[in-house]
Amino acid sequence: MRTLVLTVIVLALCAAPAMAQSPRLVNPGHLLFVVSADHPQVTTYVLGWFAPGAATPTREENLGTGVPSGTNELTFTVNPHPLAFGQDYMVRVKARAGTIDGEWSSPSNPFDRAPGKSGDPLLSK
Repeated sequence: MRTLVLTVIVLALCAAPAMAQSPRLVNPGHLLFVVSADHPQVTTYVLGWFAPGAATPTREENLGTGVPSGTNELTFTVNPHPLAFGQDYMVRVKARAGTIDGEWSSPSNPFDRAPGKSGDPLLSK
């Protein structure tokens, strides 16, 4: 049986100095990732919200399959508000084909959940 593969990508410039000078992301509003190589068989992508140091997600959210861009990327609006206020949350994404789940992607860059509205894109590794 084939393994579902998913890669989460960076939404910002890849220059490390630019990342180091950027303000810390608070309440991300969008998620961007490269689709699974098995995208035609995928029935949904699952977003996992991970608390700092957690091995399992605090909650999961079915994203659907969306329509990939010309560069095989999907963008989804996300809402971190059900999370408790705190720092260093991360998200991971996995592909699901029927009852078969792929592996969780690499974690996103850490972000903070704070009072206020969602907005900036979620940076990912």
